Amino acid sequence: MGQFFVKLEIESTINCQDVLREIIITSGNRLSLKVWFQLVVYAGDHLNRNSTEETKLIIQTMLTSMQLGYEKEALKAYE
Repeated sequence: MGQFFVKLEIESTINCQDVLREIIITSGNRLSLKVWFQLVVYAGDHLNRNSTEETKLIIQTMLTSMQLGYEKEALKAYE
């Protein structure tokens, strides 16, 4: 996830597909990750869109909270 946080800092927007993948990786659920990769193959460009500057900060907060184990803060950022 460290590389993803660097990407969040450098890029003005972030690909939503990359965010969803990082959330699944952070959860530690390997089965979900395998299912995710299959969905990406079948979804094509439907999941391929970029965040806005506004949502980028929310994404950073949510992923940092998840990584630190702060479930309530992660859910609050998601909402």
